[in-house]
Amino acid sequence: MPVSFETAFYELGLYLSVGLLVIVVAAIVLGLMTLPGFYAVLFGLRLLIAAAQNTGVRIFNYLGLIFRNITRNLLRTSLTYVAIFVLVFVISGIWSMLNFIDSITQEKENNLKAIITEKYKIPSQMPRSFEREVVDIAFNLPEEMRPKNGLDDIMTWSFVGGSTDPNNRSLKNIIFFFAMEPRKLLTMMDGLEEFSPSEMAMLAAAVQEAERNIKAVVIGEEKLELMEKRVGDRIKISSLNYPGLQFEMEIIASFPKESRYAQSAVMNREYFYRAIDEHERRLGKTEFSDKCLNLIWIRLPSKEAFERMASEINETANAQGTRTRRFSPAIKMETASSAIGYWLDPYRDIFWGMRWVLSPMIIVIITLIIAIAVSIGVRERRTEMAVLKVLGFKPWQVLALVLVEALLVGLISGTISTTLIYVMINYLGGLPIKVAFFPKFMLTPSVLAWGPIIGGAAAFVGSVIPAWNTQKIRAAEVFARVA
Repeated sequence: MPVSFETAFYELGLYLSVGLLVIVVAAIVLGLMTLPGFYAVLFGLRLLIAAAQNTGVRIFNYLGLIFRNITRNLLRTSLTYVAIFVLVFVISGIWSMLNFIDSITQEKENNLKAIITEKYKIPSQMPRSFEREVVDIAFNLPEEMRPKNGLDDIMTWSFVGGSTDPNNRSLKNIIFFFAMEPRKLLTMMDGLEEFSPSEMAMLAAAVQEAERNIKAVVIGEEKLELMEKRVGDRIKISSLNYPGLQFEMEIIASFPKESRYAQSAVMNREYFYRAIDEHERRLGKTEFSDKCLNLIWIRLPSKEAFERMASEINETANAQGTRTRRFSPAIKMETASSAIGYWLDPYRDIFWGMRWVLSPMIIVIITLIIAIAVSIGVRERRTEMAVLKVLGFKPWQVLALVLVEALLVGLISGTISTTLIYVMINYLGGLPIKVAFFPKFMLTPSVLAWGPIIGGAAAFVGSVIPAWNTQKIRAAEVFARVA
């Protein structure tokens, strides 16, 4: 990618922190905004149950009493609803994000991409001749292990940083490019599924133009806005990491603002290589050719093919049968998922804390809020519960009354919360994480089951102790105090 991994994952950490704050604030606001919808559901169910009471089935009478109790104190019910809504919204967001990060670090057998980099140096800087060696190894594998699409399954990246004003550098005029073969944009780059048909047609046309015009570049819309440039403009770039190289470029297309490449840029590798060759001819010596290749990507048909090629990359046999290194400097081959996982390692503790410390703390806090709200309601209704016992309600029935009231609020609140967050994110096209390698964040349908479960469980646990205390209520003591 065109920025350092350290910078990219600093951005990821910042994204997660800001994202958590946004989720909490959004949950509170949305919880308050959806209160009318919550009460609409409650009163709708109450009307249905009232109609069902005419059947004479006792359970409907019991449910009617439960719904009347829920809507009796609107302030306390609203507090419980908003608390559970925030809990479910935040937990769904956190767990979904962590599961999403886990999923992109898992190998995909049907699309196994590998990354080849320098073994002992960061950033990786390999001679560009290594590409021919890697291609030779790949196509000398057994036929069933070779890249299925030939050279279209192999891509190189060179990172070229530059500025339109090298004497006065700023975020506005600094830009980083992927120097690569233009056609590999369509065959090897991740995230193309995020593009609409019209955007893909635009990209295909840009690739054709870039194949013809080596000075053509594609730049993300966000970066263009920052640079105050637009498609059709010409720019002159002085390289920062390859001093002495200058490029005259024509912006022929842009990556959509909603895509992961909104801040990225792509230039033709051939233009980059020609500039290096011309520079070294002027100097009369090699300066950049032996360190201008940063990454080699390769798509392989199976894990067995990856393991076979990795062993070939790491070492090879000489005529005497001993093992010697084929590449100098040494290089390594790893799956794309494991490479991303490696760079995520510094954040593993943060992710663990979010899953097993922060989330349980939120659950405990919300459960306590629910317990306090239910306890207050139970104390206020001591006389009513004493009357119920006089009327023949058994202690377990009074206990169930309190539990079911809380459980219903939790289930309805949890359902509304997860349905809302699912619709907001997925039906709006996903949430872009504008850090290299990461696709748009989408929620899986399973999150729709989490809401009712989390909301119902929190409400149930929070109401257990107050509900249990209803068994201790004695009608004689209550009426004696009233008297």
